Amino acid sequence: MKLPTAQVGQQLQCGASANEKGEYVGLVGFGRGEKLIRGSCYIAGPLMIGNPSSWIAKENFNEANVMIARCGNTEADPESIPSIFKITNKDSGFETRPNDVVLGDDGGGEVGIHIDSSSFKQINDGIYEITTELVDIDGKLNVEGTSHLEGDVTTGGDMTIGGYASWSGSIVATTKLFDIPHPVRTGYRLDHVATESPQADLIYRGKTALVAGIATINIDTAAGMTAGTFDALCDNIQCFTSNETGWTAVKGSVSGSDLTIQAQTSSCTDTISWMVVGEREDIPDIVLEYQDGTKNPNLYRGS
Repeated sequence: MKLPTAQVGQQLQCGASANEKGEYVGLVGFGRGEKLIRGSCYIAGPLMIGNPSSWIAKENFNEANVMIARCGNTEADPESIPSIFKITNKDSGFETRPNDVVLGDDGGGEVGIHIDSSSFKQINDGIYEITTELVDIDGKLNVEGTSHLEGDVTTGGDMTIGGYASWSGSIVATTKLFDIPHPVRTGYRLDHVATESPQADLIYRGKTALVAGIATINIDTAAGMTAGTFDALCDNIQCFTSNETGWTAVKGSVSGSDLTIQAQTSSCTDTISWMVVGEREDIPDIVLEYQDGTKNPNLYRGS
């Protein structure tokens, strides 16, 4: 039977199986009890939409229960071929909800998702949340905007971040560099490698002129920090001083957040360079060596 146009005012059931009494059961999408939802449709599947030549031509073989391909209607305007699949909430009168699109169910109804595409673009004005044990991406991942990741992130290739990146844990790498456009050589870039240390040292430095052979520098003030920050943050402190304009010997000492520099003679007014190094005491000590094949213990340090 061929129908050029068919209009169903209430329910359409295709391939629905009935019990021995001729009753159709289990079609809860049509409403329960005596309620019937106008315009509902049940199709047992498999359902094919679009150009049939897009699927494997094999008898009694189905790649999926619902197969959607590019539009195969020859009457469609070739200049404005529609998208293959689209979901919208526009003009529905309903606000967006977290369960607008649901794949799988809690408690054992998980669904595996395989995307085989040269381009995959996600546009989301709100929160896009993925909860899974593993996200495996073989290729390039381009994320524009703010992303929040919890757990381990391992990349086997290059990862480029064009904005601000924040980590609450540790960053472990073979080398850590900065890469910037060269400040004086057009068409080149400039790299520097980060200084490494077996402990989490912080460095503060500056210059000061002695008055009557002495100077006191508040490290918090010099660094633009709140009073008491250096004393609360650092332990195992060392200071280094160098006379830049004379030959008079100088020495330094740190008490709390204050660095005191004193010359050998009380009449000295030379300019002194100073550097103070302190080890962070707000984090555990770094584990320098661990067995190959085990997880790096420095990745799981308290923040």
